[in-house]
Amino acid sequence: MTEIFRPPRRRTTRLVRPLCIVVVMALASLVPSAARAEDGFFGRALKGVAKAVEKLVEVEEPPVAREAVMLAFPGNANNVDRFTPLLKQLLKIEMAYLVKVCHPNDEQKALLRKQGDAAVADIAKKMMAAQNGRRGNAGFPDARKLMTDALHKALVEAKSDKATDYAQEIAAREAARKEAGVAMMTAQIDRTLFLAPDQHVAMAKVIEKNWKDEWSRNTQAFLYIDYLPTPDVSVLSGAMNNQQQAVWKARPNYGTISFGWEGDLGLNNGFVDAGVDEEEAMEAAPAEGAAAP
Repeated sequence: MTEIFRPPRRRTTRLVRPLCIVVVMALASLVPSAARAEDGFFGRALKGVAKAVEKLVEVEEPPVAREAVMLAFPGNANNVDRFTPLLKQLLKIEMAYLVKVCHPNDEQKALLRKQGDAAVADIAKKMMAAQNGRRGNAGFPDARKLMTDALHKALVEAKSDKATDYAQEIAAREAARKEAGVAMMTAQIDRTLFLAPDQHVAMAKVIEKNWKDEWSRNTQAFLYIDYLPTPDVSVLSGAMNNQQQAVWKARPNYGTISFGWEGDLGLNNGFVDAGVDEEEAMEAAPAEGAAAP
């Protein structure tokens, strides 16, 4: 979370003081010139109004401490409620996925929801702890993995014969994300180095072998060449010639870009309701093996 410090400032904007002055001048213009003498009633009244306006627009607010400003935000470091709403949304989406894959019965669904709600609270605490530790967006736990692990554990406890199927589906989903990431990373490197066909194949193999799981959290990062996550050049050098190595080392790189933990979940855009309707539809679907009405 970015810390914000608000320096002392005046209470009014640039437009307020001129507006007040215009109002005072307009009032003064309505008073006869003789009555506007400084020692007259209207003269003294206008001076008093002018001083009041001046005091209003010029009084400085006291400095505000950094911690006080941070606490003014709903997503402050001591508030798990910042994380809870989107984690509940994640639970709905993962439940829809699980129901579609495993077709749990009503008793199993109840246990899954109970364990899912407990997982939301637990994951929110972990996210808050990471934020308090100033680990940055990249240092947040993988909320989706924590959620799927909790749901898989609930399936095992519910003695569902589909627990293995769910684990296999999650593994396949992660493998697909990794495959897409490897392809996009290789393509971005190719855009810079103009890899030969055999180099392209070799580069993809090197990247896959040295892949880091956190790179799969948000594949949107692979759209930005200057923020591209890649293995160290010493690792990639086997798939480059000397000239390509020099070009790659000289390229601008500002570290891996992060779109926040919400972006990693895909829940900071217009698709936050994805899966909810599907879950409701699955609620009405008969469990596997049940007779159709």
